[in-house]
Amino acid sequence: MKKERKISVSRTWIHGVAKRGHTTTVEEINGKKVTKKSYSVWRGMLDRCYDEKFQDQYPSYKGCFVCNEWLFYSNFEIWYNNIPDMVHRWELDKDILIQGNKEYSPSTCCFVPQEINSMFTFSNSARGRYPLGVLFSKNKMSFQVSIRKD
Repeated sequence: MKKERKISVSRTWIHGVAKRGHTTTVEEINGKKVTKKSYSVWRGMLDRCYDEKFQDQYPSYKGCFVCNEWLFYSNFEIWYNNIPDMVHRWELDKDILIQGNKEYSPSTCCFVPQEINSMFTFSNSARGRYPLGVLFSKNKMSFQVSIRKD
């Protein structure tokens, strides 16, 4: 009789502040075990807030933090599982609801399609001081906005 193998569950701290706990982070899709999307999003959020190497590369995340509730993956997963069907590539965003926000929490975050989220991305070296798709026309003394999919 073949002995069933138990999957080890890490109880170690992630970035010294968060815990995965006993919640599983893998699921089976089409016969393959894959990392849950909710776990990947949770880890990415933690990396943005607490990984110094990440923040050196993306300094806009310096000072960002995760609320106490979401420092436990099981709590984040419950919130994540209440989002709309993920047909499109949705991204976790903390800035759209509250401009300049530094906290990731249920009341400050939302999911938005990747195309919408990229419109709010700043890149001073490439576009000046306005978000992607926004241009100030000196001739008309007004802003112009454009969006193009694909």
